[in-house]
Amino acid sequence: MHPCLNPSLISTKELTGYLGVAQHAGFEWVEADIGDIRKRAEQTSPQEVVDLFASRGVQLASFGLPVNLSGDEASFRDGLARLDRNAGLAMMLGCGRCMTWLRPSVDALPVPYASRIAHRLRLCAEVLAAYGIRLGLEFVGPHHLRHKAYPFVYTINDTLEYIEGIGAPNIGLVVDSYHWYTTESSIADIARIPAGRLVLVHVNDTDRSPAKADDHERLLPGEGRIDLTSFFRGLDQAVYNGPVSVEVLRKQPFAEPESEIAEKAFRAVAGLIEENRS
Repeated sequence: MHPCLNPSLISTKELTGYLGVAQHAGFEWVEADIGDIRKRAEQTSPQEVVDLFASRGVQLASFGLPVNLSGDEASFRDGLARLDRNAGLAMMLGCGRCMTWLRPSVDALPVPYASRIAHRLRLCAEVLAAYGIRLGLEFVGPHHLRHKAYPFVYTINDTLEYIEGIGAPNIGLVVDSYHWYTTESSIADIARIPAGRLVLVHVNDTDRSPAKADDHERLLPGEGRIDLTSFFRGLDQAVYNGPVSVEVLRKQPFAEPESEIAEKAFRAVAGLIEENRS
């Protein structure tokens, strides 16, 4: 496993500055907005962007799926067309992962909604497969987001079953410690994830109980009550060896300088990885 910088940790969005923060803190992997990367490539050249990542010793671990899965058909098709171009750029950067999240509850009738989203995810996966990119689906656990009329996907098992129904071989699972905690899952739930199905991991913390944890009031790993030792043991048992991205969603930015936050995040995750290595 490898520590990965997530854009939620710092306010710098300009690519050179962002990669510089990652390099200084010790990260060799980053998540980043593929739209921002494409803008840089259009302003300069794709090769300049490739060289920029290489000069910082940093690799793109994953990018968010730039497609509106829940919108109207025209909006979805427009995003699908852009996905092909963005996937080509991601491939140039050596990136083999893309991710999106699933709603834990919906107001739409669940059967047609599930069918429509599955169909659209399958089309996205087909585009990504041509570039050797896997698509990770993230379940969302906090109770305050389960308030809509019908429950949808919000556990590891739900997500794995939904992935099976989609039927695309390059679709897998994203596991976030926050969502694992708020659904009161176990080490065994992670360890049972089939080999090759775990695409990406997010890590963070909270000082609240599972029922009270707010999705946008997260803490750095080790600052709260989530049993991250067990979480990382589960990842080790699942034979996961990819990026572990420190995603700390917050309503207010950190008070400390972003370089200090990035360094603190790197040390926390590197320590958990080393502590729980087989």
